[in-house]
Amino acid sequence: MDPARVMCTFLRVWRKDWARLSRKQLAAAVSVELGRSIDQHVVRSWEMGQPPRTSEELQALGRVLSARGLTGWELDEVKDAVFAAVLARQYPTLFEVDDLIHSPGLDDFVESVVSRTLHLPIVDHVAIIHALETALQGSWSLPDSDPLRRRQTIALAHLKAWLVHRQQWVGRYALMGRMAEEVAGFLALTIGSSALSAECSVASMRRLKAFSLALSASPAAGVRRLRYLASDAGNHRQVLEAGAAYCQAVQFAGSLPVAEAEHLLARSDRVVAALREADPDGALVEPRSHLFEAEFSLGRYDAAEGYISELPHWRHQPGLHGILWHLAWGKLTAARGLWDEAEGYLSAAADLAAEGHPDHLREARRLMSQRPAMRLGGPSRRGDSPSPGPRASSG
Repeated sequence: MDPARVMCTFLRVWRKDWARLSRKQLAAAVSVELGRSIDQHVVRSWEMGQPPRTSEELQALGRVLSARGLTGWELDEVKDAVFAAVLARQYPTLFEVDDLIHSPGLDDFVESVVSRTLHLPIVDHVAIIHALETALQGSWSLPDSDPLRRRQTIALAHLKAWLVHRQQWVGRYALMGRMAEEVAGFLALTIGSSALSAECSVASMRRLKAFSLALSASPAAGVRRLRYLASDAGNHRQVLEAGAAYCQAVQFAGSLPVAEAEHLLARSDRVVAALREADPDGALVEPRSHLFEAEFSLGRYDAAEGYISELPHWRHQPGLHGILWHLAWGKLTAARGLWDEAEGYLSAAADLAAEGHPDHLREARRLMSQRPAMRLGGPSRRGDSPSPGPRASSG
């Protein structure tokens, strides 16, 4: 795709739909970082394909993007897009502009993205979705005889759903919830109640919307919604979706009345057994990490330790699994007052999270900052040592 179009499409979508800023507001934020005033016409020029004129403007824009939730590696991808746009203006023949959305390779491209064999930069992800929407112009097609339009509709469904999951992985939960609601409506219009994949279905989008509610100021309401969705998926024999909804619900057991939390956890053995049969390796849903969060939130640290002890292979894994393993042991040792051990685990979690998991990075730092206030033997809901107040994991 044209590099300038990729850059300007992402900046426009980020400002309007993600950050919900007017051009005037973005110009004001960049002006503060830049140390001199720019007006909204400068922002408009960026969104029309003109790259920032100086490195200082680009750095100031980058700081605003970072402050509004972009991860370090996403920011690098934005900068790469800006540099490509600059080069394309000076040396247009260096860039071969392909027409991916009309090419026979569209299906294979989407499959490589959703199977994670190809990393799609966030700027390209947004630009391709926009290009598909423009090509289809609201005229979706699945059952009719136009094979190209059908392929484009399916590609758009996959990429829209995949973008929602990307927001979850980097901890942009409010944005995830808003997008999940919109994508659920889109999928209902196009594919109905069927699922294109475990990640691309109306049910999975509704679950992520409920998960964002549980992560908000109304966790109990989110848990109850997730419980309903788990039951509904189970009634439709969607074992993985039912298990995923249940696992995301139990992480917030501590927000429920004790009797309701106990009732929720009473189903755990049945859910785990069903997931073991459908997903033996835990590649799609690993219930033990979620049950750790549930028991920990209830102050039952021995039971929580039992679950995380069953995942020793996570310790040396890169990415989310390694982060969650170190965070879990950091929480446990901190809750027991073993702060020398806790800081080792939490520091390792922070190092692993620094590249692309800002929510977990904040959690590790928050827990480490609590050391002076932690004391053994304080009051606890379940009579165990006091909890450092965990957030649920996003896995």
